[in-house]
Amino acid sequence: MKPSVLVAVYCIVGSACVHSPPSINGVPSAPASPSSLWRPPTSVASEAARDASQVTLTPTAVRQLTLPEVVDLALRNSPATRLSWTQARAAADAYGSTEGRLYPTLSAGLSVNHSLSLATPGRPPIERSQYGPSLTLAYTVLDFGGRSGSIDVTRQTAMALDLSHNATVENTILQVEAAAFGYLSTRAQLAGQRSAVELATAALDAASERHRVGLATIADVLQAQTARSQAQLDLETLEGGLQVARGSLAVAMGVPAN
Repeated sequence: MKPSVLVAVYCIVGSACVHSPPSINGVPSAPASPSSLWRPPTSVASEAARDASQVTLTPTAVRQLTLPEVVDLALRNSPATRLSWTQARAAADAYGSTEGRLYPTLSAGLSVNHSLSLATPGRPPIERSQYGPSLTLAYTVLDFGGRSGSIDVTRQTAMALDLSHNATVENTILQVEAAAFGYLSTRAQLAGQRSAVELATAALDAASERHRVGLATIADVLQAQTARSQAQLDLETLEGGLQVARGSLAVAMGVPAN
């Protein structure tokens, strides 16, 4: 076979191996990454008749990160979004594979046979090399709707898994936002309880001083001590709750709880 023909065959085979996901009504058949949503075509969105829920990301600081950064980190680390994304990509590849049945199949091959004949009296052995290129073209003309039915099934499956990935992303956002706001709420309650402990301590000091000068009874002092002890207990409870809320937020972000 001539070198130019070999180059042409290699180019055909190489172009066939390039991964190019198919499109559904002009849009990619799968999301670009595990942390991104799949944007369905207008026709599919109207047929589904679903109200797109918009997530408001308030730039509230959580330690050194803002809420959008926390959500982004959770989406990148979440195993659920990675799983749903890989399933959507696999369905997109299956759709592209079945869609390829609409086109003809071209197969190219090359066989090489090298032989050495036996020597005979008066005739030396002869080496012989044979090259057998082959090119096959196959195309299904009529299959009574089986091909189009298979393509439609894989297309609907790809769209279903894409929308399932969207739901997984939205659930992940909801979980991490709930954990973030729970942490912020507990931290604010802890700051307020510290102020309550300071007020209870000041009330106890005032009751002790009044009792010292004879303006209050010992019962007043004991009541102030009880109120301060209860405030201190609530403070310690909130401190433990803050650690739990921080761990829950870390787990929602896909990082270790500690």
